[in-house]
Amino acid sequence: MLFIVFLFGLIIGSFINVLIYRLPREENIYFSRSACPECKKEISAKDLIPILSYFFLRGRCRNCGVKISPRYPAIELITGLGLTGVFWALGFTWQGFAIGLLFLLLLPAAVIDWEHYILPDEITLTGLVAGLVLAIFGTHLGFFEAFLGILLGGGSLLLLSLVYPSGMGGGDVKLMAMVGSFIGWQFALGAIFIGALLGIIYYIIGNKVLGKMDRTTPIPFGSLLAPGSFIAFFWGYRIWEWYINLLI
Repeated sequence: MLFIVFLFGLIIGSFINVLIYRLPREENIYFSRSACPECKKEISAKDLIPILSYFFLRGRCRNCGVKISPRYPAIELITGLGLTGVFWALGFTWQGFAIGLLFLLLLPAAVIDWEHYILPDEITLTGLVAGLVLAIFGTHLGFFEAFLGILLGGGSLLLLSLVYPSGMGGGDVKLMAMVGSFIGWQFALGAIFIGALLGIIYYIIGNKVLGKMDRTTPIPFGSLLAPGSFIAFFWGYRIWEWYINLLI
């Protein structure tokens, strides 16, 4: 069964690649076929097989020969492995389905924010509604807890954006509201804390090690909140216990 999940993840990964490319460019994501960004020729079905087509084509467009970014098969593989990992850890339950969907939402959001410093509403607001619907009809999280997750997950970053407007975008607020609707307020606050730690590490590496950043360099915080959300959900309690033991 997990192998079927992996194959399904590869297919969904192809669609996530579409989201990553088209949403920042405000292109239609449903009613137009995939085409080469260089020659604009539509890609045939035989060249859309996840991962395999990239290697069959030797990483180049069949028509014009332009190089295809290795990001495409990488995203497909990450999607397949990530979705498989979620169901392996949580089983085929409402919780597994909810966290799997959250993963499929956070992955394109993280990549888009990394490349363009934006978090599209098509992902964050759609995901927020989906999280609430799952909380109503599922058994993994109560509606009240999901609602609190939205208020505290998004609200805490909203307060920070009011205090420090140049360092926090509205997309980050909506992203954490979405995350809170899936995992509740405790894990959402943990995700913000871990995301902030990842941001500090990111800045230290960029500034002190690579010398390519300063205080004016923007940080794609959404790209750090995404892994922070999964770290908080799966290992948050262990991290908290470890931290408390250090203080005692």
